[in-house]
Amino acid sequence: MVINFAFFFFSCAVYRIYTSIFFHGSLLHVLFNMLALVPLGSELERIMGSIRLAYLIILLATTNAIFHLFIALLVAHNPFHPYQYLLDECAIGFSGILFSMIVIETSLSGVQSRRLVLIYLFLL
Repeated sequence: MVINFAFFFFSCAVYRIYTSIFFHGSLLHVLFNMLALVPLGSELERIMGSIRLAYLIILLATTNAIFHLFIALLVAHNPFHPYQYLLDECAIGFSGILFSMIVIETSLSGVQSRRLVLIYLFLL
């Protein structure tokens, strides 16, 4: 039995896992994501290397999309108060990957705790 890859890719909308990280709600959303990515990404690239960081971002995009789908299915099929419209919603932006990168960077650097990340924005 041969599986047609193009049919599976487009009919199941697998591409939506990766295209959602490129769409943002506004220019301010892009700006804050990039302000967080520059210091965090440069530190992780120094620790891990460019290729491993690229693989990590792809892995985080995949796991964040699957986690978002699982939570949407769980809430949509809630027996007490179902929210069926959540299955038509999508996640946008790079924020989920950034939060995952913060956890990874904290664990790799050996720091036991992390201070408020947004404090640097107010010091500018």
